[in-house]
Amino acid sequence: MKSLFTQFFLILATLASQAFAQDKSAPTIEELRWVDTGYLQRQRALVDDIVRSEFGTPLRGDKRDLRLLQRILDEGLIKQMELVKQQALGVVLGDIYVADLGLEWVVYLDADGKSRAVCLPRTQHCLFPITMISKRASLGAKPEIQELYDRGISLIQDHLPKLPYKVTQ
Repeated sequence: MKSLFTQFFLILATLASQAFAQDKSAPTIEELRWVDTGYLQRQRALVDDIVRSEFGTPLRGDKRDLRLLQRILDEGLIKQMELVKQQALGVVLGDIYVADLGLEWVVYLDADGKSRAVCLPRTQHCLFPITMISKRASLGAKPEIQELYDRGISLIQDHLPKLPYKVTQ
């Protein structure tokens, strides 16, 4: 009887350790669901409303928006405790990465939970622009948007596809 109990305990311990190891497994990447797409659209609209009312221009979805994001921060249009609005700025930053680098918005799931990220297609090479700005701004720092953008590019640059006949200087 004691031997049977010992074997049962060993099997149970082995299964528990395998289950724990699976929790620490590699992250998974999923396509956006309608709820994620809706969230991103609402965040874009929030920032677009700010730039239209304050600066008289719409978001354009390209690098010109970097200056608009910086102006929003420089002019104090979003306060330190307005996390949702800070994250909305990050969505716009992510859209610029998508437009410039060919990244795509995805749902990134890991041991810490669910995040929306921009990743190289069919890879786990991702940037997390939604929190790039908010983590800094919520601590009272005034992020330099161009520096954040450039830092993101430097982090993912080595994983970008190499185009034939591309000249580097």
